[in-house]
Amino acid sequence: MKLSSSGKKIWAPKTWAPSSQESEALSFEVLRCCFGAKLLETETEIEYFPDGGSKVDFTCSIDIIKLGVSVTRSIEKMRVKNKNKKRKNKIRKDSLNIGIDDYETTLKRKLEELQNATKNAMKQWNKSIMFVWAESPRIADLINSAWENIKEALKANTILIVVLVKEEHCSMFDNHKRNVTRRHLN
Repeated sequence: MKLSSSGKKIWAPKTWAPSSQESEALSFEVLRCCFGAKLLETETEIEYFPDGGSKVDFTCSIDIIKLGVSVTRSIEKMRVKNKNKKRKNKIRKDSLNIGIDDYETTLKRKLEELQNATKNAMKQWNKSIMFVWAESPRIADLINSAWENIKEALKANTILIVVLVKEEHCSMFDNHKRNVTRRHLN
């Protein structure tokens, strides 16, 4: 996929993992191609008061609606950080037992973070998007089912977009798999 100038701006060098840059830039490109989104501000350009709280990855507009977008990646197998840096991280034995409750808890936390970012942003947006890259159909189904269980008051101003991507087509899951501890969504 060839990135637009806005996608390249989101991908521009940052201090965190390249896989985050990739998932954020590709999320914007999906919104641009499917809905005509226009980039307003990247994560590093958005100002908050007070500073230091929850943030969104970028803001964009679709028609006249301003949106704050939070991007996350959800993986099939969770890895546990190995304290011995010479040994590789191990896949948790219970990682395939991740269920709807695990995703519901994580989605609620992400929604609270989105609400805090919205409240503290100097330039307000009308709605939020929680954009999730899912590594498998099972994960996508769990996320959608968990979303349905969350109270409307918490998700009322947020649009959930779940995109299924096969791991072999995208490296955005690589760094995430190495660094996941006990969280189910990045």
